[in-house]
Amino acid sequence: MQLMMLLGKDMLLPDGRFDRSKMAQKVFSDPKLLESVNKIVHPAVKRYVNEDIKRLLESENSPDFYVFEAALLLEEGYDELLDDMWYIYTDENERIRRLSESRSMSAVRARSIMASQLPDEVFRERCDIVIDNSKGFYYTENQINFRIEVLRSDKT
Repeated sequence: MQLMMLLGKDMLLPDGRFDRSKMAQKVFSDPKLLESVNKIVHPAVKRYVNEDIKRLLESENSPDFYVFEAALLLEEGYDELLDDMWYIYTDENERIRRLSESRSMSAVRARSIMASQLPDEVFRERCDIVIDNSKGFYYTENQINFRIEVLRSDKT
């Protein structure tokens, strides 16, 4: 509700969900608005994640791992909630190509958004595991499966 009041009803799709493309256009063009959105979204996400982890740990079939992806993981202190932080990276040109294909985003727009993000070096320094996602699905999948097996063997 807070988000809708901040951004306006014109950001909603007919089914009541936010039009993410329209929302991104508006939010990423206004740094103060982006800050306001982040102050609403990230505390809510953290509450949800904490509650969900607690619920899963109390269940009979607690999973081995809890994985989630969110923007601003380091900036918003999500690393305090997690045992391990993984950085899945793709080189800049590949990121731009993928954004262009999946979201019809221009290279200029993609570079603008990436410029507002922490640099690669910060993620490499602060994350526990680094996965290369620039060489295709199966290459990435193999790295992830290997890391999961290592984590599973460390638990025994």
